[in-house]
Amino acid sequence: DSGQGSLFAGIEQLPAASLAVVDLAGSELAPVARTFWQPQVAEETPAPDLASRVESLRETFLDSVALRLRSDVPVGILLSGGLDSSAIAAAANRLVPPDAALNLLSVVSSDDRYDESPHIDRVAHHLRRPVARVQMETDLGAETLFEELEHAIWHNDAPVGSLSNLAHRRLMVAARERGIKVVLSGQGADELLCGYKKYLGFHLQSLLREYRLAAAARVAWRFWRNGTVIGQFNLAEARRYLPGWLSPRRQDLRGEALAAFRPLPLGLLPGASLNERQAADLTSFSIPVLTHFEDRMSMSESREIRLPFLDPRLLDMLLSAPVAVKLQGGWTKFLMRLAAEPWLPPEIVWRKDKQGFANPEAEWLKGRLRERVRSYFAPDSLIFLYHLVDRPRLLRTMDAYLAQAPGRGSIWFRDIFNPLALEIWLRRFEPFINAP
Repeated sequence: DSGQGSLFAGIEQLPAASLAVVDLAGSELAPVARTFWQPQVAEETPAPDLASRVESLRETFLDSVALRLRSDVPVGILLSGGLDSSAIAAAANRLVPPDAALNLLSVVSSDDRYDESPHIDRVAHHLRRPVARVQMETDLGAETLFEELEHAIWHNDAPVGSLSNLAHRRLMVAARERGIKVVLSGQGADELLCGYKKYLGFHLQSLLREYRLAAAARVAWRFWRNGTVIGQFNLAEARRYLPGWLSPRRQDLRGEALAAFRPLPLGLLPGASLNERQAADLTSFSIPVLTHFEDRMSMSESREIRLPFLDPRLLDMLLSAPVAVKLQGGWTKFLMRLAAEPWLPPEIVWRKDKQGFANPEAEWLKGRLRERVRSYFAPDSLIFLYHLVDRPRLLRTMDAYLAQAPGRGSIWFRDIFNPLALEIWLRRFEPFINAP
């Protein structure tokens, strides 16, 4: 069991999975509908006290990690220096004998602005375990970057969303080179524990819809006072979650072939709770995309990914937990921070600046990748020949993006990167698209 099967079975069968049963003679019998897992989002009543909830989470999480450490081949853990991966490493350290190997793999950046090495080193020192580092150079040439991007898109079988995705592929290569067959990842923790910035926005929006103005003000004040999340919002990035009347106007890049396409609303739907929005990320939005990419990159190097946070017991426990134990006192992932507190240094448990693996991709698009990107937007590019993207509007958007100040403006780097990734995907897969 890879640790993903129970979740994916639930995702792939919304509203129910249909399994065709075949007898030994090969004749197909009647399909059987079976639901493996459905999200339980209603808050439990009565709710256990906080101490009991923390202890239950700690015990279940420890057992989840123990299950995913079962293997006849070497197991590794992806360590970013953030709470989620550090908690997995700390739990594994408690389960693995001191004289047994605990393979920690980390990707680090050559740019000090994005380098997580101090936090990775702090965890490794605390656990008294060595960590293998994979260096991501931020001065890679355009040719190398595009070769890696094309490789990732080929194995992903779909466009990728960011150059940061290349770091995960590098980790899978490093795992293969070190003979590590199974790798544990912290994927799913942000969705379960409201770790993403958007969840605070959804929580405030929900409170305002209920006319709980004082409660919304208290929540916002605590996060502002704590220096977490509030100051990290980026309007260009956040606009996909905003109601239409709040979202800044943007250029419509759709070509004629997509004129009838309407993107799914990603914000908090009217009448929906925050727990329901978390469930949507698990079943429809975030997790299916992220786990697809991680699974494809691991398979490309013959590795196996296991995800302790997506254990069905944790899904049921955390999706139905009150928002107040996930977002509390100006902290995201509040319950997990308390659960991991005995295992990790306080500067890791109570970090305010976790950024995941990041790189200056927005700068690259404006600088050394600029001309190479433009070459993918030539008149004969496939995104234009297939009428998927309107070229004049895309070029105007790119010019406006290049002109806006770093970190400012309403145009997000993905407004440029997404058409680029789509073009690369089309070029690699066009022979299959046009095959009879």
